[in-house]
Amino acid sequence: MTDDTLRHPQSLIYAGTEPNSPIAGFMYYSMSKIEPTGFPGTNDTWHYHSNVCVKFSAAGTDAPFGADRGDVTKEMCSAVGGVMLNTTQWMVHVWSVPGWENDSGGVFSEVNPKLGCSDGTYYRVSNEELISMPINICESGAPGDPTSDEYNQNG
Repeated sequence: MTDDTLRHPQSLIYAGTEPNSPIAGFMYYSMSKIEPTGFPGTNDTWHYHSNVCVKFSAAGTDAPFGADRGDVTKEMCSAVGGVMLNTTQWMVHVWSVPGWENDSGGVFSEVNPKLGCSDGTYYRVSNEELISMPINICESGAPGDPTSDEYNQNG
């Protein structure tokens, strides 16, 4: 990666689906056919996802059903206006936004527990509900917020 690439993340990760949701992290992608060489050591976790339904819109790209779920079909994906990908590009997440640091997994961890629902889960709605309202949501309709009292009590 060049210095210019590092200064311009290729994807932003938001903590929620509302227009005013804060940025929680960002990502870089690689078109390499093999896992990219990252920083010295094992601190960066380059990974890819399989069986992903993606939906493109003017607001950005969404994965309505999350990633790596073996139960999502092409029909389910089509029903929400999405396209199925067998695999994504290689990617690395960066959790360096103040308030959204990943204290347990590190700055380049694949997942950030602060983005889950307040009870630690990610998706608590049925497939039928996801199809009728295809956005990544918790049953409450709001992702866990690390600045809220509820998150700090249950997270």
